[in-house]
Amino acid sequence: MEKRLVVMVARRGGKVLLVQQRKKHAGRWGLPGGRIRRGEKPARAIRRELVEEVRCSAKALRPIGSCSVRHGLDSLVFSIYVGRVSGSPAPSDEIRAVRWVALRNAGRYRLRPGMGAVLDAVRRVL
Repeated sequence: MEKRLVVMVARRGGKVLLVQQRKKHAGRWGLPGGRIRRGEKPARAIRRELVEEVRCSAKALRPIGSCSVRHGLDSLVFSIYVGRVSGSPAPSDEIRAVRWVALRNAGRYRLRPGMGAVLDAVRRVL
């Protein structure tokens, strides 16, 4: 089954924002984002997910590519955006912690499914 997802590379001072999941994939890290709802545009989905996960809005948002990853029987198709967040990201009910890290160090965290491939795609573009 294909699952359409969206993530954002939120940049600040040479670092990117990672979020640690509280519920699904508990304890794992990744870029902010989530599932694209039926009929929803990816840019709208990432704006919604940012508010839901870290209580911030997106600024200077632009698409930089996509990445497809097999996860069990599913195909995870990520739309990848880059931009900045307004305000200070704070964990919501869905998120345990937020952390600004150097992109080159993001792979050292225990990542949620598909995120390693997404980060590799991001490194090739940025």
